[in-house]
Parts: sequence; structure tokens; C-alpha cells
Amino acid sequence: MSPAQLTIGRQLRDGVPTAKQNYSVNQEWQQTLEERETQMAQCHKEIRQQSAGQHRRLRCLRPGACVWVQDQTTRAWSKSGTVAEVHPYCHYAVRMDRSGRISLRTRGHLKEAAPPQELPSPEACLRSNH
Repeated sequence: MSPAQLTIGRQLRDGVPTAKQNYSVNQEWQQTLEERETQMAQCHKEIRQQSAGQHRRLRCLRPGACVWVQDQTTRAWSKSGTVAEVHPYCHYAVRMDRSGRISLRTRGHLKEAAPPQELPSPEACLRSNH
């Protein structure tokens, strides 16, 4: 048997005509392939079960919550807004701060932000300095 036949388990196709039974996979090789497939499936199943409990659960947002919005092109958290409505399946209508535009986003593209701090009035600043 050639090295290719040992590796693949069958004769390779080429330009020389041959009988079709020569292209069939060797039974030993077929059994080895099936065993490897079942072992890999079992391994992936175990990995999925282990990682199933590791996904972080994001808290639901309420209308009026201040959020950072992920930019869809740069993936940066550069935009801010306020949750206007909550839709089914973790979708939120967010009113963007600068433009006032309503944007639909999923929970994975929103980060909770601290509510904006109200600045003290100028009179209060003058009183605290004296």
C-alpha cells in the first residue's frame, strides 16, 4: 500500500482508469474513522455541558435606564442613550442622547451606565466657596 492509501484508507483517484471497487474505503479504516467521530462527539458534548453554566446572564433593563450603546461598525462603546421601550426577546428601543433617534438593539449591545450626575447650580457653588 502507498503512503496515501495508508493515510486515507483507500486508493486515490487519478488519471489512470481502474475498477470502482478500488476506490472503496478499507473496513478497518472505516471502523477507525467511526470510533474517532464518536469520541470527538462525546468530547464536544462534555465541553458544551461544562460551558453551559458559564454564560453570563445579563440583567434586564427598564425604561429610563442610561446605557452605553456599542457602535455597529467599530464595536466601540462610544454612544450613549436611554432605554425608551422594552420589546420581547431582549430587544430594546434606545433613544440616542445626541441625535434623539430611536435605535433597536439587543441586550448584548447595551451596557448599563451610571445616570448622569446633576451639576449643582452656580448659586450653590458660590455659597460653598464663601
